[in-house]
Amino acid sequence: MQINGQKVIGWQLDDTLDDLNLSIAGLREGERLIINGCPENIYRASEGFSTSELKTAILKGGKEPVISTAHWKAAKEKGFESKPHFDFGTLVHWAALEPERIEKELVIKPSIALNTNEGKQNYIAWMLQKLTEYGHANVITNYEEWIKENTETVTTPETIEVEEEQTCLPAASDALKYIFELVPEYKKEKIPKRSKAEKEAAVDHLFSMMPEEKSETFQKWIKENTITEKVKVKKKTETTKKIGPKITEKYKKLESIFPLVCVSTNDYHSAKRIHKKITDFKAMHGIEFLATEVSCWVRYKGHILKGRLDAIGNDLNIYDIKTTAEIEEGAFLRAAERLKYQFQGFTYTTIFGLQCFRWLGVEKQEPFSIAPFQVFSNMDWLTECAPIVIKAMDAIAWAKENKIYNDPYNEFKAIEPYRYKQDKKVEEENVNTQSWVPIHDPSENFTWGSTNGA
Repeated sequence: MQINGQKVIGWQLDDTLDDLNLSIAGLREGERLIINGCPENIYRASEGFSTSELKTAILKGGKEPVISTAHWKAAKEKGFESKPHFDFGTLVHWAALEPERIEKELVIKPSIALNTNEGKQNYIAWMLQKLTEYGHANVITNYEEWIKENTETVTTPETIEVEEEQTCLPAASDALKYIFELVPEYKKEKIPKRSKAEKEAAVDHLFSMMPEEKSETFQKWIKENTITEKVKVKKKTETTKKIGPKITEKYKKLESIFPLVCVSTNDYHSAKRIHKKITDFKAMHGIEFLATEVSCWVRYKGHILKGRLDAIGNDLNIYDIKTTAEIEEGAFLRAAERLKYQFQGFTYTTIFGLQCFRWLGVEKQEPFSIAPFQVFSNMDWLTECAPIVIKAMDAIAWAKENKIYNDPYNEFKAIEPYRYKQDKKVEEENVNTQSWVPIHDPSENFTWGSTNGA
């Protein structure tokens, strides 16, 4: 497969990020490296400026843009491609390019309130159930190992009350009475017997004096009058407890490693409807996607620009899928301006060396209408981006080397503002003044507006 005469190579299983960066570093000015099948995480970590990265530094478009390397630095620390949640645009990309992921990775989020411990526990149980259903036993194992690693055994002293059987001998006073009945002459013994201790001592003393016969009789009486009863006794002991993560910590941990994507019931069914719409659209116009998520790097003005296109069609056109609130021409244009699509358009045409490429607009709501837009590399809308992109790359490269980041809007604490020299006004070339157009050419087998159910 080729793009604009450039061979597209396949990613090999034993390829590494270091191998890729070595190849990128060897590119000469204008040379390209195009790879099909490069893992997304490898692409994102590779050398080069992406559109998402450059847009963070470009705060104002036009002939004299405001470039903020402080904004770039803040975005880099957060992650240029990071998103706070699974958005609808990603859902549409899955439906168009990777429909198998809808069945493998999308799950309908349950209606469970998470503001109570019981709700969090129920949500944990639901996640574990889904991990089992979708064959992610390794995630469950990692979660259980995390709990073990964060569980400690704590021993604490404790006083407890227990019931014990206790043997109760006859009272010392009763024993003395029996002794005096058994041996009356012992009454003459002058021994102290006022307190309990004295009485017990007197019993022991008199018992030691008894003749054998009387002694046996007394012992028999003691045995007959001894009782066994249960009494409550306080004892000191130690309690060993295993203290693990709290329910909120367990919930957050499992959610952070949960590989499935939770969406609403409406979004889940929307993904399936969009997939059918795009499938019907491609069938109607005879389009097949020969490759998806193709990555490219080019050395441009001394820097590396990189991009990752959505699809290459069998018509050898490049397609990039965009969601839009309205498929109507003016609405799409306004959205494109607001979201700085022109920088992506410039990057795509520059990276892949294209004269044109196509955006495939998909409405965000029913009936999910689809319409293609053709973008040409010589449009003012794109050519005006060249000096801005070059300035942004130069500024970021300088900031990284010198570790100084400018902050024109004073939104971050900059070490030392970096002032840019005013660029000389670039002479306007005789280019196509059309800023952007939807596809109108009947020979292309595309029409603007309604897609007739596609």
